Amino acid sequence: MIDGINNGSSFAISIQGLSLCNQKMKGHAANIAASDTVAGAPMEFIGVMSETINGGCDIDYTRIRHLNQTGAPVESHVATHFSLLAGSTVSRSAVMVRDELTDKFGVTFNGTFAPDKDNIVRNQLGQRLQVFLTNPDGTTINANDKSVENLTTLDLTKIDPIKETTDKAAFFFSLSPDSTTPFKTSISVVDSTGKAHNIETLWTKTEDTPTLTTGKHVWNITFGVPENPDITIGSDYASGAGVKVEFDVDGKLLGFNPTSATESSSSPPALEITWDNGSESSSINLDFSAVKANGSENRLNKASIVNGYSIGEYESMHISNDGFVIARYSNGKDLKYARIPLANFNNVNKLSEVLPGVFQATDESGELRVCFPGENGTGRLKPSTYEGSSINPAEVYLKVIEDQTKHTANSKMLKAGIDTSKELFQTI
Repeated sequence: MIDGINNGSSFAISIQGLSLCNQKMKGHAANIAASDTVAGAPMEFIGVMSETINGGCDIDYTRIRHLNQTGAPVESHVATHFSLLAGSTVSRSAVMVRDELTDKFGVTFNGTFAPDKDNIVRNQLGQRLQVFLTNPDGTTINANDKSVENLTTLDLTKIDPIKETTDKAAFFFSLSPDSTTPFKTSISVVDSTGKAHNIETLWTKTEDTPTLTTGKHVWNITFGVPENPDITIGSDYASGAGVKVEFDVDGKLLGFNPTSATESSSSPPALEITWDNGSESSSINLDFSAVKANGSENRLNKASIVNGYSIGEYESMHISNDGFVIARYSNGKDLKYARIPLANFNNVNKLSEVLPGVFQATDESGELRVCFPGENGTGRLKPSTYEGSSINPAEVYLKVIEDQTKHTANSKMLKAGIDTSKELFQTI
C-alpha cells in the first residue's frame, strides 16, 4: 500500500500509489548508480495524499536530495582534489563553478578538480572552478570584496613568472678587534630582470684614528663582484675607497663615515650597483646592527638575510585546507595565487539542480552566502582527498524490496477494482 494509506479500494488511490512507487523506484535506481560516485547524495520521494473536489484522491510527491549529508574523505594522489568538511556552525558548504557549455553559474559539492589539457581547472563533470585571485600574502586582489562578480575561472596558463628585486640585506657576524686579516662574506643579489649575482663584502681592520669620542677601533667596508668586473659598485663601497665603521671598546657599533659624507652617520649608506645587462640599477639598504666587534676571531654567526629571488616559472599547484591555491615555481618558491571560496545556504536540500551536480539558490534554500574556509563556522577543505558517496547500497536495496512490495499491493488492488467493476457491468 502507499505510504500513510492503510485502507482504500478506489481506482484513484491505487493509480496514485503506483505512480508514487514508480517515482521512488526511479530514485532508488539513481541512488544505486550514485553509490560509487564522488560526493553522491541520496535521493528520495515523499508522497502526501489529498482529497480532490470530486471525492477522489491525489498524491503530491516531493523529490528530496539529501545534499546536507557528507561522505567520508577518500585519499587521492591528485593534489587538486579536496573534500568539503562540515564546520562548527555550518554543516554543509559548496564550491562555486561555471559550466563550460552553458556558462551557467552554480555550486557543487564535488571537489574532484584537476587541470585539463589546457590547464584550466575543472571537475570530472567539466565545470570550471571559480576562485578569487590573491596577492602572494593571501589578501584578495579586490580587498574585502567577496561578491561573485569578482570570481574568475582558475586558469593556470595565466600564472605569470615571478621575481623579486633585492633591496634589503642584513648581516650577522662577529669581528675580532685584534684581527690582522680581512673578513669576507657574500650575498646573492637579484637584479630587476630576475638574475642573481654573487656580491662579495670585505671588512678590513684599519690603523685609522677613530673620529668619534667613544670610538676605539675602525674597520673599512667594501663590496665587489668577482664574477663580473663590468658591474659597477657605487663610490661609497667601491674597492680602494670603502665606508669606515667605528666600534667602542665593548665592540658596539657606533657609526659610519662614508667617503661621500663629511660627518659620521648612525646608519650605513645604501649599496648602489650598476648592472651590465640592461637591468635597472639597484639600491640596497644595508643593516649591520647585528655586527659585533668583540669576538676572539672573525666568524659568521648566521647566514645573511637578503630579500629578493631569481625568476621562477610556474611548475605545479596544490590546495591548502583553508582554500589557498598555492603555486610552486622553478626557483623553489611557493606563493599564494588564488583562494577557493565556499557557498553556504540556510537549507541546502532546497537547492535547485540546474545541471548534473550543479545547483542554484531558491527562495526555500535562502540566498548564497560567500565565506572562505574556516570563517564564521564554515568548514575547511581536506586536500588530496575526494568525498565518497553518502549512499549505503545495502539500505537502498532494502527500500527497493519494500517499495516493490507496495507496488505489487497497489497493482493487486487496482486489478481487484477492475474485476469488481467488470462484474458490476455484467450484472447490469
